[in-house]
Amino acid sequence: MNLLLLSGNRVADAKTNKFFTEAPVCGVTRIIGYALGVNANSATTDNAIDLKVLPGANFIVTKVQLNNASISLTTATASLYTATGGSGGSGTALVADAALSAMTSTTYNLVMTLAAAASNTVLNQATLANDLYFRIGTAQGAAATVDVYIWGEVLP
Repeated sequence: MNLLLLSGNRVADAKTNKFFTEAPVCGVTRIIGYALGVNANSATTDNAIDLKVLPGANFIVTKVQLNNASISLTTATASLYTATGGSGGSGTALVADAALSAMTSTTYNLVMTLAAAASNTVLNQATLANDLYFRIGTAQGAAATVDVYIWGEVLP
């Protein structure tokens, strides 16, 4: 099953499917990057998320969705940047550091709040060195993992 061909923003069966790595059309919201099993118990850690768009394609981030937490994330915080180092680094914050406490073992999905820069910053692989960075700010305090999906729109 190719999730990018499904209507809406489904992430079901993500662990058992490979995502199409090229953007055949523009103006369609699709997964532009994902990381499965991100360690939520490792403070100030940048997790590189490889982009799944054609080289040189311009895009904007439209949603950051967390899924499949191994435990309730009562303490952890996270953010998304265009470069390593979080707020002290040289990148742009697409999602500011925020608590993940709404992500419980029974709440399957959490959509993070985008920073203003996310909707008006056009990105591409050339300027990002092919990665976005999901940063755990505060560690959970116990072994914990979460899946991260970055949705975006490829521009013409």
